[in-house]
Amino acid sequence: MCACSAREGFQAVGVPDKAAHLMETYWSYLGGTEDQMDFFTMIVMLYNYLTQRPAMPAHKSHEMSLALVDSLYRHGGNIWYNCEVSQLLMDGQQVTGVIANGHEIHSHFVIADVSPTTIITKLLPKGVSAPKQNIKLTNARKFAYSLETMYIGLNKSAEELGIRDYSTFIVNDLDPVKQAAATSHNQKGTFIANCLNCFVPDASPKGTCTLFFTTMGDPKYWANLKPEEYFRAKNQRMKDWADHYERCTGIHIRPYIEEASFASDVTFARYLGTPNGSPYGYQIQRWDNIVPRLINMDKEQMFSHLEITGAAAENIDGYNCCYTNGFLHAQKVIKEAAQ
Repeated sequence: MCACSAREGFQAVGVPDKAAHLMETYWSYLGGTEDQMDFFTMIVMLYNYLTQRPAMPAHKSHEMSLALVDSLYRHGGNIWYNCEVSQLLMDGQQVTGVIANGHEIHSHFVIADVSPTTIITKLLPKGVSAPKQNIKLTNARKFAYSLETMYIGLNKSAEELGIRDYSTFIVNDLDPVKQAAATSHNQKGTFIANCLNCFVPDASPKGTCTLFFTTMGDPKYWANLKPEEYFRAKNQRMKDWADHYERCTGIHIRPYIEEASFASDVTFARYLGTPNGSPYGYQIQRWDNIVPRLINMDKEQMFSHLEITGAAAENIDGYNCCYTNGFLHAQKVIKEAAQ
């Protein structure tokens, strides 16, 4: 199951192509198409959707963050906001703390929610290099897809506009491989439209609703833009996307838009601090997925007393996966600290 692709797995168990394509529509949630993703990962995701069912906190992901903050405070922890870590503190091959906002903070263990690439290229002290095997591994891996997102506030309710579903996938082809290929020049191979009010009615004031559109990013396009062209390009993207949604769904939204904002690959890179602005970590591949990452978890540890978690870690990306990664590495630190 781990050695074959999702497409090969569906074919092996006799799933018709049309049914397989419908299930593979969720590839964008994991950042890997049917030929990139292993069958095991795809089946685990579908199984969890069917058995546990999707859920949405009333205040979206921010509510989950607040719950974690509350739990941390109740257990004696502390949080320093707006304190970017600029360097790891090290004693030989052991991490002993970090430098944040110019201050040295010493600790027995460090759990870093960043990409290993960021550790190697930005956070190591002068004169310190990562082990050769870690450098080779990060060079072998590819950064996953980046995203572009448009946020819209409308002065009509979802019901008045005719929006009935929380999530709508608009694709250029049933084949996810062709969807992923259509990302350059604003092609919108896969275009996801979400209306939170369909799931959480009071997510915005009565008589209003919100929409947000997401598609795969086009890093080369944004990289080649001149600074003076940036905002014009974002505005044009928003016009094109609103037209695309109206044309594909028959739902008219432009007369009712009160506010709109656009996040490009550059926006995500700035605020997430991730390579290329990708929220997915490393590209999931048949040789590099959940199972081999878990098997080689200890072998891939870069430095003693440093745990790297988040979207680039063993259980790949996604809210539940990243929380699992954090829990996994916290448990490992607790076990090592007790020894």
